Amino acid sequence: MLLASLNGMGVFGMFVAGSFSKKRSRWSVLAVLALAMSFFLVGCGGSSNSTTTPPPTKSNTTSSVTSSAATVLVAQAVTFIGTVSANSGTPTGSVTFLDGTTTLGTGTLSSGKATFQTSSLAAGVHSITIAYGGDTSFNASNSTALSQTVDNPGTGTGSYSVKVSGTGTAGTNGVGNPNQSIGLTVVVQ
Repeated sequence: MLLASLNGMGVFGMFVAGSFSKKRSRWSVLAVLALAMSFFLVGCGGSSNSTTTPPPTKSNTTSSVTSSAATVLVAQAVTFIGTVSANSGTPTGSVTFLDGTTTLGTGTLSSGKATFQTSSLAAGVHSITIAYGGDTSFNASNSTALSQTVDNPGTGTGSYSVKVSGTGTAGTNGVGNPNQSIGLTVVVQ
């Protein structure tokens, strides 16, 4: 009865107990059973001293991206600032700056912020995001898109002189030089 209550070892114990002749000591049967139980328990973790350390829990992160200027001109430098934050602690590692699915470059986080500067964006509206890959303590995250406008006005900023000339009769009585020129300065900003 005692042997049958030892779960998986009960059948084994009954087999061993029945296989010994009655002439042998019951102590040898009990010794074999005790040895078998100790192997069974240690193998199943019952009496083992090993401890399992659970994997560390990672904190969730939130990523965002801002721009040094909402609108820039073609070939003008713009700086993107990526921020990665968590409820507890400061994420480390690097972020990837993306224009849609195209990688612009990377920046290393310092106090949760990374920067990337470029002057190679083409004219148009660009969808800028950052992707944080995570580290040993923090989960990965992606920012929502920032719309970055790059203008190509065709004429650069500066001062220009434009000469305007016309023909006609000056005055009401036809006296004088009919061809006069006028100087005009146009400033493009």
